[in-house]
Amino acid sequence: RPTMSAPKSVILSHSIADVPFLSLATCAVADYKGVKDAPRKDQEGVAARIVPPGDNIKGDDVSARFLARALATKLLPDDLLAVAHVEEWMSFADRISVLKNSDTQPMAVLNPLLADIEQHLALRTFFVGFSLSLADLAIFFAIKQVAAKHPVAAKAAFQFRSLKRWITFMEAQPSLAPLLEKHFPTEAAANKKPKKAAKDATSKVIGHVSKLADLQEAKMGEVCTRFPPEPSGYLHIGHVKAATLNSEYAKKYKGKLLVRFDDTNPSKEKVEYVESILQDLKALDIVPHAISYTSDHFELIEKYASEIIAKGLAYVDKTPTEQMKDERKASIVSKYRDQSIEENLRLWEEMKKGSEEGRQCLMRAKIDMASKNACLRDPGIYRVVVDTPHHRTGDKYKAYPLYDFACPIVDSVEGVTHALRSAEYIDREPLYYWMFDALGLRKVFIETFSRVNFTYTVLSKRKLQWFVDTGKVEGWDSPAFPTVQGILRRGLTKEALKTFMLSMGASKRDVNMDISKLWAVNATMLDKVVPRYTVVADEPKALVEVVGFDRDPYTEEHPRHNKNPEVGKKKVNYSGKLWLEPVDMRAVKVGEEVTLMRWGNFFVREVNEDADGRISAKMEFNPEGNPKTTKAKLTWISADDHHVPVTIREFNPLITVEKVADGMTFADVVSPQICVESRGVGEEALKDLNVGDRLQLERRGYAIVDAKDDSGMVLNMIPDGKAKSMSVIEGQVKRPAGGSSSTGSK
Repeated sequence: RPTMSAPKSVILSHSIADVPFLSLATCAVADYKGVKDAPRKDQEGVAARIVPPGDNIKGDDVSARFLARALATKLLPDDLLAVAHVEEWMSFADRISVLKNSDTQPMAVLNPLLADIEQHLALRTFFVGFSLSLADLAIFFAIKQVAAKHPVAAKAAFQFRSLKRWITFMEAQPSLAPLLEKHFPTEAAANKKPKKAAKDATSKVIGHVSKLADLQEAKMGEVCTRFPPEPSGYLHIGHVKAATLNSEYAKKYKGKLLVRFDDTNPSKEKVEYVESILQDLKALDIVPHAISYTSDHFELIEKYASEIIAKGLAYVDKTPTEQMKDERKASIVSKYRDQSIEENLRLWEEMKKGSEEGRQCLMRAKIDMASKNACLRDPGIYRVVVDTPHHRTGDKYKAYPLYDFACPIVDSVEGVTHALRSAEYIDREPLYYWMFDALGLRKVFIETFSRVNFTYTVLSKRKLQWFVDTGKVEGWDSPAFPTVQGILRRGLTKEALKTFMLSMGASKRDVNMDISKLWAVNATMLDKVVPRYTVVADEPKALVEVVGFDRDPYTEEHPRHNKNPEVGKKKVNYSGKLWLEPVDMRAVKVGEEVTLMRWGNFFVREVNEDADGRISAKMEFNPEGNPKTTKAKLTWISADDHHVPVTIREFNPLITVEKVADGMTFADVVSPQICVESRGVGEEALKDLNVGDRLQLERRGYAIVDAKDDSGMVLNMIPDGKAKSMSVIEGQVKRPAGGSSSTGSK
């Protein structure tokens, strides 16, 4: 096509009622700043003045076509047939947009048009090809304009599952947001929450789980979903959304959930990972109807590999790996692409033997080396691995299928109806469907959802392994880790995790979520049900004598939760010698009246601190005292032999920045101290707790029992998700901006 340079400026003049959405959207997608929107009362139609040379182009469609080329966008393809399809859909959009001028309800005309779009989008992300085009923009803004005039049209469009998915996807395009906010302000305002509201929204997650959108052509009792983890590592918080959505959709439709281990890479897979993943799913109450392995189908997959070669739809390539990567990137056709079917079958046999020649080979699907979508440039579908036995099949196989080949085959034969995949795989959707056509298999619907990333969190297996290898954490189940085992060990409840994941629903927009919001959901759930206990810091402890206590030590029963009697009761020991927080005793003044919680009011009669920081004090009980009149409410425990030694562990985030950005050196942003320990003594009633029990340490925050023996117990502090700590006793861990890392801090 002829070359052209971007104009210095473009003036889009139009009547107030005739907004050139297609031209404005084209400039927005191209991030072109030289456009000026110039509505005029006395003008009819749309005209674009191009500077230089100063020529006028009439018509929104014509202007958009010119701008798509001049601004070097991909909105108009290079392929002439694809351009023809774009033109076809732009003409189709005109049949919709004309309805915006109708004074009567246009549904009799609109519904058949929407039905045609639904059928077209059933297995597509875009109207033409594999990227955004003028066809998408034309249809989208045609529907938006009609819906603005006739709200019933918006409801009608959302009755079509695929169309609803596509509209939601288009509305989420960042480049179109300013245009939507300006011309469709009601809808934009509904989708854009004020900053303050966004902060408050976390507290409203409890009791609110987004309604799961309907699946395409789903039938009650017939839906089958699958969660396909690779047994090459431990499940982390990023995997939980996929597992949860697959499980909940199966429940919604009274269908089945399959858990299938994608074990096609023996060099990375271990039995321990399989066992760990099953353990994690059980801990999350995700119960599959069946468990299978891709390796169960290796023989069948080999059969399909032979078949696809015989059809001339695949070939065996001996090009060196790096050269092949470069050729695919440059759309250079391999010299092996057109070799005979007989030679491909011969090399395939060598691959299956794992021979020296076979180890040089990669089987590739023969699709389209000129495709704009790099995933379709003859991707690899089978490779040889001979140096590592498979964890289930041993040395039986030497050639192993790649995910893009094995997944659609096994999905189809195992009866999966809907494959839920994160948005990072959206470019691979055409490849997934190509396999069904090439092999003549029953098709499976793809449902796309967004990935969820968290601030101050590392999810990369390689980087997490670095923390383990360098001894910065004790292992993959470290409470500082984002693994399922780690976050549960730190005190996150499975109910909070599920609620949080479902509150996002099957949204398709990737989010970088503030990790504090997850912990805030957890804290709200804990607050109502966990028992309260007291621990006093041992640095050393402050010893207080109760003046006038002239009786033997005694015990009283108190509720473990003042607002929830169902939590039960505990025994509290009373005596004439008490331990209090050193920080509290340094803050009070002689003569001050204070309240000792669960006892009453006392006058501070004496406070002494020696050169080693040991504090001794005397207090006198005031039987007439009113706790409402005192400022200081202090926690304490009896200074007897029945106390429980406690180690309190608080955790910094793994990294000191919200996200490791390009150009950052990873080692420079790793937290210098991830786990901080302090010592304390707890009341005797702590002995009633077991490992895994959650509690609230009064005036400190939530915690979970991590270990317990005759020598004492270890408590992990649980973050509360607040920017300002709920603790009034200073902890050891600093909070990152924008969220809590540990409850026991200020």
